[in-house]
Amino acid sequence: MIRPSSASFSSLTAILFLIFAGCSDDTTSSENQETGPTGKTPKFEDQTIKLEDGATYKGSVLSGKPHGVGQMRFSNGDFYEGSFVRGRRYGQGIMTYRSDKNLKRYDGLWKNNKRHGNGMQEYADGTTEDGIWNNGQFIRGKRTEQELIFEGVWSENLFQGIVKFSQGKSFTGILENDELKKGFLVTAEGDRYVGPFLEGLYHGTGSLEKDDGELYVGNFHQGRYQGIGRLENAGGNVYVGEFSNGLPHGQGRQTDVSGVEYVGHWENGQRQGSGVLTFRDGARFAGEFDNGYAVDGQYFWPDGRVTRSYQDQNGQWNDKSP
Repeated sequence: MIRPSSASFSSLTAILFLIFAGCSDDTTSSENQETGPTGKTPKFEDQTIKLEDGATYKGSVLSGKPHGVGQMRFSNGDFYEGSFVRGRRYGQGIMTYRSDKNLKRYDGLWKNNKRHGNGMQEYADGTTEDGIWNNGQFIRGKRTEQELIFEGVWSENLFQGIVKFSQGKSFTGILENDELKKGFLVTAEGDRYVGPFLEGLYHGTGSLEKDDGELYVGNFHQGRYQGIGRLENAGGNVYVGEFSNGLPHGQGRQTDVSGVEYVGHWENGQRQGSGVLTFRDGARFAGEFDNGYAVDGQYFWPDGRVTRSYQDQNGQWNDKSP
């Protein structure tokens, strides 16, 4: 048997080592690194570099740009720590603001240098926005201010969701430019309103149920009953007709729990002008009213008699002298 010489064996060993080493390098390059435009494989390096806009970056670099995890201090004083892709903030990161006195800190996801995904923004006045961001805009989640909590969806200047105020007040509906637009409001006193708003006041067609049991359904103007509506008070008396400045005014019908019904004209919440009163026993008065009392007219009795009658200041009926 011919044995290889020690020199031949050493040469063969060197050749095999180079072959396997080359294969190992190729595998590592294909899995962990990208191929540059020249065909060469760029390498990640931890560096401290100065960017063209004046920012200083310390961290992982690819082809001369922040890529991976690092820290960036901007020329305006803002500071970012987190993930980068090809020089842009991308992925999880924390931005601490110094250039904008209204902003404090953002902790969350980024895309192309903008807040994008789940994150929380803190403002200098203590306000926080915690939820989903899209292209730098807060679109869904919870916004907490000093005396307000918003939970819902934002779209440009519109918000739709739930607002909780201090002292138990709450609103469910739509806000535009931070003003109540339309929805369901529960006041601190326990009143419940459903309908539209104007400058924070009931305005339009809606319904209001007060804590004392009063219920109104109809038109509102700047927070007051105005136009056509139906009002039922806590005692069960019901008025249907015209309103002005919060009171029955114009033509309307009122029915009380005793069975008395009035149909006629009203002014500032009182019977005024021409009207008809009908009683439970069938009696009826038709005539003129002033400040809530009948002053002159015909009283039709259940037995068929007709008299000219009026009410005194105590509401008692009297017949006028022939």
